[in-house]
Amino acid sequence: MKSVISGFCAAFCIVLMCHSPSLARQSWGVSIENSFGGNVVYWDKKNTTILGTVLRPISLPPLSPTSGRVVSANANVVSVSSTLPTYPTLSIVSVPYAVKNQREMLQTLTTIVTTIPEKRAETLFRSFPGLLLEVLPSPSYTIRIYCPGDDFLPPPPPVEMRHASPVNMMATASREEQYRIVIDNTVSGSIKVSTDQGQTWAPVGSVIHPINGVTHEIGDMEFTASDWALVGSVTATAVNAIHLKAAQLSVHAAVFSILPLEFLSDAPVTGSFRDDVTTIFTDIPAAHGIFGPPFAPRVGDPILVQQTPTSSFEPWPPGHALKTGERMMIIAQAPITPTWQIEIENRFGGNVTYFDGKTTMTIGMVYRPVAGVGRFGGTVFQDVGKIRANHPGVLCVSTSPVGTEGGFQIVPAFHCNSSNLTYVKNYPVYLVIGPVNARSEALEGTPPIFNGLIRPGDSVEVRIGGIWQSIPPAGGRDFTALQNVEAVRIYPAPQGQFYK
Repeated sequence: MKSVISGFCAAFCIVLMCHSPSLARQSWGVSIENSFGGNVVYWDKKNTTILGTVLRPISLPPLSPTSGRVVSANANVVSVSSTLPTYPTLSIVSVPYAVKNQREMLQTLTTIVTTIPEKRAETLFRSFPGLLLEVLPSPSYTIRIYCPGDDFLPPPPPVEMRHASPVNMMATASREEQYRIVIDNTVSGSIKVSTDQGQTWAPVGSVIHPINGVTHEIGDMEFTASDWALVGSVTATAVNAIHLKAAQLSVHAAVFSILPLEFLSDAPVTGSFRDDVTTIFTDIPAAHGIFGPPFAPRVGDPILVQQTPTSSFEPWPPGHALKTGERMMIIAQAPITPTWQIEIENRFGGNVTYFDGKTTMTIGMVYRPVAGVGRFGGTVFQDVGKIRANHPGVLCVSTSPVGTEGGFQIVPAFHCNSSNLTYVKNYPVYLVIGPVNARSEALEGTPPIFNGLIRPGDSVEVRIGGIWQSIPPAGGRDFTALQNVEAVRIYPAPQGQFYK
């Protein structure tokens, strides 16, 4: 991608040089590194300049070095021919163009989307037939557009460019305890909650079946998003499950779970991760108590263990597997502010914005908008316009009444490229978001969307025709149910709506 991008930039400069006899013998090029976040670099004998980054690469098959020619170029798009039988024509576009033509861009696999600024593209993209194209089979493949001269040299290594993510301030912000949950891991063991740091307790349920010294090592096709969670913390919170991370093993995480009453007998098939051997079964109904308002934990909340009746609670020892007779505690931490709101513009390149009354931050960008709803099993327990589940790689929204299946999911870009999530790109029921700058830190497992803020039961509404309103009820597989949604808004249920 980096080479491809650099190739484009080079191509732009090459146009000027190739049109000038005095500069014709000087070589320059643009290299685009064909990977998400890859650099687009302009280079010549004296300078190396990063023009942008790759937001969307193309999938290239194993191949030998391939050549081609620039066919056409304008302010936003460079088209090149190639000897690749799969991709006889490639396009490189800037984000503004992709935003204006998102439907066409999303449907073609031969378009590389970059963050080259439109103003820069205006000065670089010109018609320059005759310039050369190369596709180099490096680990991520590099596309290079260049004008060779007597001084031709391969481009220098790409310059690393990373920016601190605006969500880092949230990740390091101090959060106070809001309440604590204690579970006695024994048959009929109590499950209780304290909102005053353990001074008083209220029972919310009991254990039907405990676990004894076992955890589940996540497989390649399972809940791999748990890899982004901290050891000794809540890694998923939902109306139909709570998953907790006990260790990070050589390949993936080791987890155990807490499930509601409905899953003990006639267990519903929800499509979510589940392992009965490593699960504490409770008598608490789904979407109630610790599985919904008011006592569901948040992703990232720390867990502690009391290993003997006379010992104190201590932070979770990495690799520890909860045994029968032990007690565990979840410290449910309050959000940074009780009034917050997240808005997502439902279009390619749309902003993901966080408000809290004092701070307004652009925390991400939409890489793929949502257009429909699908059968996400756990939504059978949640009502329309409510959060069903949250973990480091998913925020699930219910669009159907309790008792029916229907919803959509917000997924971070890196995670949706995982080998076990290839289907995400095939269905319009996923709203894919990522960092504003492709070289910034990934959003997986970070606040505010995938850690520390959102709980099952929080509210979601949409903007249609310029008016904010409740989500129109939709269930089953309906790939056009949300096609008119212009934006999505998420806010905490207890405090109600908060407006900027």
